[in-house]
Amino acid sequence: MEVTRNYIKNFIFYVLYLGTALGIPTFILLFNAKKAFCIGLGFGLVSAISITVWDSIQDEYKIPRMKKKVEKEHRIILYGGTSLMRELWKQDDANKGGGLFLIESGIYFREDIIENPYELMIDYRNIKKAKRYMHLHGGMKIYMKDGRNEKFMVEQLKIWITKIRELMEVTS
Repeated sequence: MEVTRNYIKNFIFYVLYLGTALGIPTFILLFNAKKAFCIGLGFGLVSAISITVWDSIQDEYKIPRMKKKVEKEHRIILYGGTSLMRELWKQDDANKGGGLFLIESGIYFREDIIENPYELMIDYRNIKKAKRYMHLHGGMKIYMKDGRNEKFMVEQLKIWITKIRELMEVTS
């Protein structure tokens, strides 16, 4: 089953979120509500358009290509585009865009670059819990039994968490 994006909802969210994120500091610096609103809205629109175009390219071209490769070796239960969220202060460990796949043995992430993509496999038996992450828009955090964790941004968060929990029960 494929988890699809709601481009309109995401576009509106990014315009408001990113516009506010720049509009408030601009207002504090300039103390001019009109300029702050225009700068914030302009930044939000440009950013939202860029993100929406990137997401649509990923969904139309990159994810299907990855899906074909994964299907050759595994049965895919659920899949969709995602970002693997990493620590911002570590330059060599930046966020990675790619595909997230629930397969019969675990959660599989593959970065959406062609040469030397980053891959991550988490066995369901090694997962302690899966839950919403910091009330972010689609933020999901996977806690492992060894104390590590991984954070992903996904569409339709409840479907992902429910399915992961179901698969954890079946494999334990």
